[in-house]
Formats: sequence, structure tokens, C-alpha cells
Amino acid sequence: MFHPNNSFSQPKEKWIFNAESQLYVPPLVADVCEEPGNEIIISDSEVRTLRCISASGKQIWKLDHTWKKRLTSAAALTNKTPDGKPLLLIGNGDGSLTCIDAEKGKVIWQRNAGRIEWGSTIWVDLNDDGIDEAVAGTIDSGIVAYSIDGTKLWGYKGGNDRPVLSLKTPIAAADIDGD
Repeated sequence: MFHPNNSFSQPKEKWIFNAESQLYVPPLVADVCEEPGNEIIISDSEVRTLRCISASGKQIWKLDHTWKKRLTSAAALTNKTPDGKPLLLIGNGDGSLTCIDAEKGKVIWQRNAGRIEWGSTIWVDLNDDGIDEAVAGTIDSGIVAYSIDGTKLWGYKGGNDRPVLSLKTPIAAADIDGD
């Protein structure tokens, strides 16, 4: 709620970074590199490039990977890894699910999970072992889960008496019963 005694200053531009194409999904802002401040991870859609931008507006790394479709999914960041190193996860409409070293912008693993367009991937500790698993909602394969090393754990397409799940939306996970 606005109070007349609050004083807010007009925001001031500190820097501009020009992407090479449209940005269809929100950026990920987190401290993933040794640079000071938070970095910004952007999906530079039409050029199929993932970029890491420093808090001062300089590109730290870019990943021109083998994605065959534009990047219409945002990157997800791990919370719990065995070595504490941050990992990114991103899906693509070509069916690929890619795990990336967030500090260096290098591919760790890539799997064919199913088409991910306008949806999302998440990292979540599914079995309470202190290590995140990769989960993706896909258009043609339902929901799939992989271990942090890229081993497929399971897939769920829906019940026998209903159509295959077709997810074109962000997904989420939470512990709803406190166990």
C-alpha cells in the first residue's frame, strides 16, 4: 500500500544488454558465478542460445548448443547438489532436456525427454536424500524425472483410461503433507 510519506526514487538505468532475439521467458537471477553480485541467465530464443550476464551487464558465457527449436523455456537452477556446484536445467521443443554447469556454461548431460515448449523444468529433491532430481513436463511424454547424473528415474504419461498428459505450462513441486 502506498503511503504519502514514503519516498521512492525514480529507477536509474545502470546498463543495457542487447540480446540477439526475442526473450519469451523470464530470466533467472541468481549468484551462480564467482563474479560479484547476481548473474542473469537468459534464453535468447530465436538464436537458440543460453546466456549468463554479470551484475554489471557483461556476458560471462554463452551456450550455442545443438537445440533444433527456439528456446521457449526458462532455465531452472539446482538447490541441492552433491558438490554444491550450481546446475541449470532447460528443456527444448526438439525433445531435449539439458543439464548445464551454471558457472561455466558447459553441458553436463543431455537426454531425449519429450518436447518442452512454453513449459518448464524444475529441480526438486523427490526422495529427501539432500540431492535434487530433474523433472520436466512435456507435450508428448507426460512428466519425466532424472537423477542429477542424468539417469532416468521414471515417467508418468497418465492413466490407462485417459489421454497422455500434454503439458504446455510451467510445473511445480512441493511437500504438501510435511513429510
